[in-house]
Amino acid sequence: MIQKFFSMFFVLIAGIMFLGSSHTEAAGDTKVAVILETPDGMFSEPEVVYKTLNESLDKMFKGYSQFDIIPVEETNAYVQVYLEENELSTTQFVNGVAVTSGEPALKKANLSELDKHFEADYLLYVRVYSGAAKVSAGLMSASQKVNVTTDFRVWSAEKADYVYMKRFQATGKSTAIYAGIGSSERAVEKGLKKGLSQVEADAAKIRASMM
Repeated sequence: MIQKFFSMFFVLIAGIMFLGSSHTEAAGDTKVAVILETPDGMFSEPEVVYKTLNESLDKMFKGYSQFDIIPVEETNAYVQVYLEENELSTTQFVNGVAVTSGEPALKKANLSELDKHFEADYLLYVRVYSGAAKVSAGLMSASQKVNVTTDFRVWSAEKADYVYMKRFQATGKSTAIYAGIGSSERAVEKGLKKGLSQVEADAAKIRASMM
């Protein structure tokens, strides 16, 4: 009787250990690499873009430990080399002025190659670009307005295709009172935050696309 009791006890303990081990292995089992594309010359302070994007991703994936996120700080260097080696650029200089195309540089075939490099299950492909700042003046103030477009896409390695796509266009505005004309960088940041807030609103849909 005692021997049977101990046998059942050890079986129970082994089962608990197995479940705990399986849960540990399952945590972070979906590898997600973040790819950020900002056309040349569009942002004088790229760290602001990184920070803003990371804050949004934290809100979207906080508490979901099954997603192992490779941040843009770890992917950006290789992506830049990839763009250079494959002569991919959306920025051309015409008479010394940077002219940026509204179309993404990275195509599906490129994303597939990047996905293999990072050995990821999914890529979060984010592209942010802005138009030229427009200055407007009031009685005692001046402002700069910038139109900012944010493309947010989820690429699936298994399906070799996008499983989520959204494009958001927003206007950012920076105003100076009495002196100055406002900051174009600040206007871009505001426009980016508006776009990413729309992405955050789709967080459940984005996570569902990656299940």
